[in-house]
Amino acid sequence: MKNFSDYRLLPLIFSLVLTACGGGGGGGGNTFNPVPTAPPANSAPSANAGADQQVLASEEVNLSGSGSDSDGSIASYLWTQTSGETVTLGSDDTASTSFTAPAVETRLEFELRVTDDDGAEATDSVSVSVSLPANNSPTADAGVNQTVAISSQVILNGTATDSDGSIANYSWAQTSGETVSLTDADTATATFTTPDIGGLLEFSLTVADNQGATATDSVTINVSDEKVSVSGIITFDLVPFAASRIGLDYSNIQQAPARGLVVEAVDESSNVLLSTLTDSQGRYDLRVDSNTSMRVRVLAKLLQTTGVTWDVKVTDNTLSNALYAVQGDLFNAGSTDSNINFNMPSGWDGSSYSSSRTAAPFAILDALYDTLQKFAAVDSNLDFPALEVRWSEKNNPADGNLTDGDIGTSFYFGGKIYILGAADTDSDEYDRHVVIHEWGHYFEDQLSRADSIGGGHSLSEQLDMRVAFGEGWGNALSAMITDDPFYRDSSGLDQRNGFEFSVERNTYTGTGWFNEGSVQSVLYDIYDSGDDGADSLSLGLGPIYNTLTDSVYSAGTYFTSIFSFTDHLKTLEPSAADQLVSLLSGQTISGTGPNGLNETNDGDIASALPVYKVANVGGSAIQLCSVDDAGYYNKLGTQSFVEFQIPAAGTYNFSATEVGGTTASDPDFYIYQSGIRLHVAESGVIGSENASLNFETTGTHVLVFNDWNNIDETDDAGDYCFDFQISN
Repeated sequence: MKNFSDYRLLPLIFSLVLTACGGGGGGGGNTFNPVPTAPPANSAPSANAGADQQVLASEEVNLSGSGSDSDGSIASYLWTQTSGETVTLGSDDTASTSFTAPAVETRLEFELRVTDDDGAEATDSVSVSVSLPANNSPTADAGVNQTVAISSQVILNGTATDSDGSIANYSWAQTSGETVSLTDADTATATFTTPDIGGLLEFSLTVADNQGATATDSVTINVSDEKVSVSGIITFDLVPFAASRIGLDYSNIQQAPARGLVVEAVDESSNVLLSTLTDSQGRYDLRVDSNTSMRVRVLAKLLQTTGVTWDVKVTDNTLSNALYAVQGDLFNAGSTDSNINFNMPSGWDGSSYSSSRTAAPFAILDALYDTLQKFAAVDSNLDFPALEVRWSEKNNPADGNLTDGDIGTSFYFGGKIYILGAADTDSDEYDRHVVIHEWGHYFEDQLSRADSIGGGHSLSEQLDMRVAFGEGWGNALSAMITDDPFYRDSSGLDQRNGFEFSVERNTYTGTGWFNEGSVQSVLYDIYDSGDDGADSLSLGLGPIYNTLTDSVYSAGTYFTSIFSFTDHLKTLEPSAADQLVSLLSGQTISGTGPNGLNETNDGDIASALPVYKVANVGGSAIQLCSVDDAGYYNKLGTQSFVEFQIPAAGTYNFSATEVGGTTASDPDFYIYQSGIRLHVAESGVIGSENASLNFETTGTHVLVFNDWNNIDETDDAGDYCFDFQISN
């Protein structure tokens, strides 16, 4: 409502009416009657949305509005966007507001509505034209000029920036020089292989931003066919055994040539520029481009890719099997030849290991280099399967997690050799016989046939014939490769202790087909050139290698043993048959054929003979025994061997029933043909084992029979005998 004071005063008109009645003075009076009038009409307010504006995309825009009212006051404001790309107003109920212009070119319309204190309204509009700023061109950088070698890979490292946008695409093109083929030419980083001739190559990099503006830069690649030689000699500290053949002699450390190793030239990012191999004197020669920034890196790896091939590396099983390597400082090869020598130190300071034992992996490889060379001399077509040797200073005699170094002993398993490295306890990196012994197991497994069940063993023990042959072979091979029949193994404080024995002269008691000492003596006497005692053979490594790698031997019916080996050697070397009989006889081995037929030496365990018992399908039961007289698991007598014929494919029933034992028995058996396991029967039933088995192949099969009590060291070992029968 308007205040009264806002109105003008209007003059009042009074009307005086005199009325008389009758004729007398009946009296009369005056009456005051005002006449009301309407108030004046409200005047509408006025609105002003401000002047139209032109702004740039993404700018902050202020809308400055106002309102007035000639006969009152402005009660409220209301801003409304009426067209264009939607924006968010800072406020819509104030005279002025603001917003951020969109990032596109557009025209925006806004209406300002004002309302006065009597409800009257007025509007005004304003337009804001949004335009894009002028686009700044991007910048391109094709990278630094490079000098590279012929026939090498080159990386073109381009970059680009755009101050007011983003880079939409890259495009590399060659503009001059011998034509090459670019890879990933539509990316910032392109690659190509240089031609086999020198010269300058020029390339341009064109970039475009998100608004289509472009920029170009160029780079020159100098392909140089000039080389310089970076050469030298690689050696390592070789710690020999003492003259007494017991313990290592650190007072006579030799710097031995590191032979057959991979040597690399690498750049500052460890990219390999080229590689070579050291020769038999440890010499290497890297022919690199002049002025190459590089370092020399020596890998603990033997590699040969032509002729007889091999790939042998030493890794750290306690460090994710990382490859051992040694590298020098970064330097510029310059324009003249340079000489860089390396010696990998033992880490011995005169009284203990006080620094990194860098030489250890290379000492291991040195023993294997001799081994590979000796086999390459007897077969020029050999391809050795890749081999990984795992060594660490943490590798100790405890049984546990291999990645912690608790490896128990040096051993071979599954294509890997683990070597002890625990100083002052037992370390084998300088024990060449030990390293080569384990390589012998690799050879059997990868290139021949290995039936050994492994386990603990010693020269004085009576062993499962498969174990005796495998361990005797490893010992004999170490003597063959080193041409040193005295097997040595260091251990103890400062590696001063250990043991040694003669591979050739088996001085331990208990000779026979079940003794690794007998096996190693026979094998070494076949190899060596000296005649002594019953030894009149000097065949060398070739016939031994030929026997072990012959497919007939590898696919033989019977398990690997001194019998299967010498029987096949006689086939390949018939002129040596009589001398072989003499050698075997000297070790109290009389059995013939691959199955040791008519062997008479039972090692004082009657059930050990015959070597293979014969079972006939449908025939009478035969007696099989598992005894612990010589020990458990892999010792003589814990296993019985059976041969039998399968006349036709079909199902056959096998049964073993206890007839005598010291405790509750648990017989098991395993059936093989040509070294391949076909069936397993290990039910855990006390006192018997029965199995109905299907055979798809006919002919001779062999069976290994044992009692679990004599296999598991935690159980009660004893003597158990069973009636064994096959029926169909």
